[in-house]
Amino acid sequence: MVAVSHCILTHSAQAEDTLSFDSAALFGQANKNVDLTAFNTENTVPIGRYILNVAVNDIYNGQLNIEFWQPDPKKPATLCLDNALLKKIGVRNDIIAQFANQRCITIKELNPDARYVYDDASLALSLSIPLVVLNNRPNGYIDPQLFDQGVHSAYLSYNFNHYTDHSKAGDYSSVNFLSLTGGINFAGFNYRHAGAFESNSSQDFARYYASLNVISHDIVAISSRISFGDFLTNAYYLASTPIRGIELTNDPNMRPWSVQSYAPTIEGVANSNALVSVFQNGQKIYERTVPVGAFQIKDLTTLATNGDLTVQVTEQGGEKKQFIVPMQGNSNLIRPGQFNYNLALGRYKLERKVLDEQLLQATAEYGLFNNFTMHTGANISDHYRGYLLGAGLNSLFGGLTFDAEYGHAELNEANKTGWKAKLNYRYTFLPSNLSVTISTQKLSEDYISYGNTISLLNNASLTQDEIDNFYLTFRLKDQTSLTLRQQLGKGFGTLYVTGTQSSYWNNNKQYKQYLVGYSNFWKRINYSINLSQAETINSTKSKSFYISASFPLYWKNSMVNSNSVYQHTETNDLISTGISGTSGDRNQMNYAINTNYDQNNQSSAVNSSLNYLFPRTSLGVTYANARGQTQYGLTLQGGAVLHPYGLTLTNNLSDTFTIIHAKDAQGTEVSNAWGITLDRFGNAIYPLVDPYHSNTLSINGKNLPLDVLLTNNQSQVIPRRYSSTLLTFETKKTSNILLNVDTPHHVQIPMGIEVKNSANQTIAIMGQSNQLFIDAEMSLKEPLTVKWGVDHPQMCVIPPSYELLSKKTIRKKFQMLNVVCQ
Repeated sequence: MVAVSHCILTHSAQAEDTLSFDSAALFGQANKNVDLTAFNTENTVPIGRYILNVAVNDIYNGQLNIEFWQPDPKKPATLCLDNALLKKIGVRNDIIAQFANQRCITIKELNPDARYVYDDASLALSLSIPLVVLNNRPNGYIDPQLFDQGVHSAYLSYNFNHYTDHSKAGDYSSVNFLSLTGGINFAGFNYRHAGAFESNSSQDFARYYASLNVISHDIVAISSRISFGDFLTNAYYLASTPIRGIELTNDPNMRPWSVQSYAPTIEGVANSNALVSVFQNGQKIYERTVPVGAFQIKDLTTLATNGDLTVQVTEQGGEKKQFIVPMQGNSNLIRPGQFNYNLALGRYKLERKVLDEQLLQATAEYGLFNNFTMHTGANISDHYRGYLLGAGLNSLFGGLTFDAEYGHAELNEANKTGWKAKLNYRYTFLPSNLSVTISTQKLSEDYISYGNTISLLNNASLTQDEIDNFYLTFRLKDQTSLTLRQQLGKGFGTLYVTGTQSSYWNNNKQYKQYLVGYSNFWKRINYSINLSQAETINSTKSKSFYISASFPLYWKNSMVNSNSVYQHTETNDLISTGISGTSGDRNQMNYAINTNYDQNNQSSAVNSSLNYLFPRTSLGVTYANARGQTQYGLTLQGGAVLHPYGLTLTNNLSDTFTIIHAKDAQGTEVSNAWGITLDRFGNAIYPLVDPYHSNTLSINGKNLPLDVLLTNNQSQVIPRRYSSTLLTFETKKTSNILLNVDTPHHVQIPMGIEVKNSANQTIAIMGQSNQLFIDAEMSLKEPLTVKWGVDHPQMCVIPPSYELLSKKTIRKKFQMLNVVCQ
């Protein structure tokens, strides 16, 4: 430790500002002349291109391809700022134009106060750039030109379920269900399909019903998407409608993440260069320095949808002033100036039939003021006219949303014209941790919704699910819902109440549903108590009392959860107990087993399930036995993707995914990807990525073949929605050659010394105990020079040793050669 602490940077007498290392302190007096001049200057890096994690003013900008160049041969390589990099880090366009004719500029040419720090160990580049040269953009802004439309591909995913029921009396029933989703991506156009087979004991996959057939394409210039085919409309405030037609709708996800959800614009005045801090629920959520005069904060991201904001302005002299900005119940508000819309035209589509009913649907919402949002919509069809107008308000006394809707239906027997009014209120009282949400709607007797109008006109074509949904809302008179949540303080748990009361024009009955519950924990035991009632126009009233408790058990470094339940109804008592847990080095297996006792039938039952996530598919099995009745279940889930590098199977798949390719990296695990590994072709599918946002994906080199090296194991992708992006990780084959280097006088060569070929190129770095790992076997065809000092005795040459190599190579073992450096 004394020698290491002594190896401090010392000032060199030969250069005014040059610092040098004391090699004797590092390697001992015998190696005092080791050449360490390459380390005399900070931020030194060899000329070339590197994949680096880049941060600008402490904000992560993702992984970028960075070049270091050497404009002055007498100075070390420095960062190359070309036009592409300047644009990516957010430099103003007028400043970029000043350097349009220069391939590279230095950081000081951009601004004298700009600087960078390069960390070779973590492959990180930190840029500090004055705000005066940067665009004023919200956090999370991504240039739309970087949205990746992906590569040509096709995919099919499946979800299969088989269920069999055997009774002691010999009765047998079997049901199979198979849902399929698929798509084709070509030149920025995305086709998507979804459908399902159904079967029973007498029919095996006899019927197939398609629910989705749509082609879509992004229009990034207006942050929107156009769609053609069979789909559900993307309506705001009106009900989404199944149609066969065309739709133009915006996608709020194309906005920077910091402005996607509602937060008020904060305005104030600073009397000097001041620090503005914003707090919510006692936590600091934003801070920024502002100049003298009026200021606006438009890119605030809040912690919660409820909880007023406290704004603190700290002036240059230390003076502080505060003010409150309301933040209550904002789920139906958008930021000032934001505009969301949809416009759809087509024919109404039932689950199993496309009607001749033509529909034009249009909805829109606009952030009119800081705390006020307007919204409107219309459904216009052959047999219906419906119009909606509403507004949302954020105030100190809570959040309000009001809708008024007019509907005119032309039915076979008569026309019906009516109205519907709806009010939502939400408030959170932070001092007592009380949250209240109330929703109520009133409907006139002759009001009929558009969906119910279509059902009445086409009742013979409805499925049972469509009929059930129709009766839940048809002839509704009024409905009021309440949700209350009260945190009782530390250690006293949480009380919650939800309830809904509905009445209909065709009877005088009130249908009531409620849930009253309490939850808490004691040591490691979590418990809850619930009292509930369920009652709808489609079902009879039922009440139940429910107590549950669960606690973790630890066994062989795995956590197993034990749970017990007691349920009392008006007709029965049920007691259940069981365990559940996960297993595997990637938690790829989960299981559950429980037993229950039915007091009414004086019988017990056993239920169990096991699910395993294989790299290429997901398998699940279930088993249950009760009173001589046995049930079996089997599920299979996964998908296949056809892409430029072949056909790849995966255990999970969404409609927006990334194809990962790393040549020769078979068996390598994809990080945070549910047990997915690269197949024998070096391919894998990362099943779920966030559209229009930067996604950092990585592969774990733990199981990488010994003769394969990853150039980088982490990269970024910014996909468009429904795209299949491609991420290629560069690999290179290595020779697995380890040289045991000796010298005529058995000299210990210092670790870290560069080994160069006849072209003065570094081909290896000396390791411990005079061992040298050779990356490319062809480099052994020529002499290799090892130089660790400025005097002749501290340099030697390893003669060509290619002929010593064995012609039979084993992929997972090193080939060791003994050589003499002369």
